[in-house]
Amino acid sequence: MARLGPSGLLRAAPLRASLVVTLALAVVSNLLWDRSLALYFKALDATPLVGLFRDITDLGKPDPWFVILAFAALLARAAGILFGIDGRRDVLRRVQDAAVFLFLSVALSGLFVNLLKLLAGRHRPRDLFADGDGGFNLLAFDPALNSFPSGHAQMSLALAVGLMIVLPRFDHVFLVAAVVIAFSRVATSVHYLSDVLVGAWIGVWAPILLHRHVFARRRLDVTFGRPGRLSAGLRRWLRGTPRVATSAHSPPKEPGS
Repeated sequence: MARLGPSGLLRAAPLRASLVVTLALAVVSNLLWDRSLALYFKALDATPLVGLFRDITDLGKPDPWFVILAFAALLARAAGILFGIDGRRDVLRRVQDAAVFLFLSVALSGLFVNLLKLLAGRHRPRDLFADGDGGFNLLAFDPALNSFPSGHAQMSLALAVGLMIVLPRFDHVFLVAAVVIAFSRVATSVHYLSDVLVGAWIGVWAPILLHRHVFARRRLDVTFGRPGRLSAGLRRWLRGTPRVATSAHSPPKEPGS
């Protein structure tokens, strides 16, 4: 049996391999970086940069996105029933399915994150600043101990990766915006870096698994337009198929050659 290198392992089992890498980084961050980063950005609390991140972090609140996506799904459904003709009805149905897909991506991953918050029971950075406590109270089931993992990071990455599937042409825009929103939780001293890393991992994988195991199996097409370079690379990586360079002047190979 051939041994797999790091890249081969990621292609063969991307979910498990990325989980191991994320958890390893979260452990290292908890030991080495979390407290120092929290204290560093706390010292910058009154600066315009942190003020900018406070404005950005509000974009990661899930409630407005739930309303927008639910309204889009209902509107597309109503328009399809009332005004849709054959061609338009198909497009409106895809819009409805895409809105439902994005809604479920955010909602289901959010439920999982909230469960982990109750189980982990981690203090917020504000407790570190007040009395030096930034640790975990496992199985405390205290809603006030809700730092790990970050819900804003989960929400922003779940929405971004979902949008990369729905509107792949703008994949870079969605990903950059999500990463900035996720990092804003560290910059505003609301979360530790390890909180953000694990929340982001959950957000990335929720829409991928939902699309693969529910929407794709039911043959529900929620994608509009051709994939961008980033989306195409992500799909190749998940499928484990390497990119093969071909020349327009090279003749096709004969079978068996």
